[in-house]
Amino acid sequence: MSIETIGVSLTVAATVISVYNTILVNRQSRIVEKQALLQRSQTYPYLKIREAKVSQNTVNLVLENTGETPAFQLGLLVCFIPCSGQRNGHWQFVSEVPFPSGSSMKVGYPTKGYVPLKTKTGAAKLYGKENDVFTAEPMFLFKSSRKGFLKGSLHYDNFEELKERLMSQGIRFVALMIALVYKDAAETLQEFEPIRDFIVDLRKHGNLEQASNDGIPFYDKTVGLEEIPCIDYEFYRKFKSYRAFLEPFEQ
Repeated sequence: MSIETIGVSLTVAATVISVYNTILVNRQSRIVEKQALLQRSQTYPYLKIREAKVSQNTVNLVLENTGETPAFQLGLLVCFIPCSGQRNGHWQFVSEVPFPSGSSMKVGYPTKGYVPLKTKTGAAKLYGKENDVFTAEPMFLFKSSRKGFLKGSLHYDNFEELKERLMSQGIRFVALMIALVYKDAAETLQEFEPIRDFIVDLRKHGNLEQASNDGIPFYDKTVGLEEIPCIDYEFYRKFKSYRAFLEPFEQ
């Protein structure tokens, strides 16, 4: 066997070994990831929404903690964006709302807000393997500044106040998304579970229940995998939802 042939054989062997090692490392990484996720499922709370409905301007939830450990600071994440209407099939968002003179802020910027969910006893927690009924009234938060966390003053409206404020500015629609959030015993955010997302027509809807029942979708939302009839298998295999990450979901 010539030196050239031996050299080619060694190169091929090295390539095969390298590819095999890469496959082995990837397989081991997936095994470790699955083991970590299984361990997490036994040491972290995991809430399931068994029932969700909107009554007048109140969200009512039946929640079950399928995990072993308690969940604390249960609440609604309320995200809203005023809309001036549609253009070419897409909602035209309004990023700032003028406030009347004499208010604590001149301009209000719609901001994500947290509203505590509570039981009849006032608790905002749910222990492992338990279920309970929680309620909260969504509030709509404005900030006076866009310069990061805790900058500027805050103002919140209930639905009636928001409706009056926006309609006085000629704003008719609100894109609204309500989600479930909670923390574990270490105060680490564990979940982000969408509950409702819809458009509120302030001229037509007298409360959030009417808007929720109408279910007017807004077309700029992210489509969930459950809404797609068919996707490429490789995309499905590699896709990681926020539930699969070991680190807490960051908003």
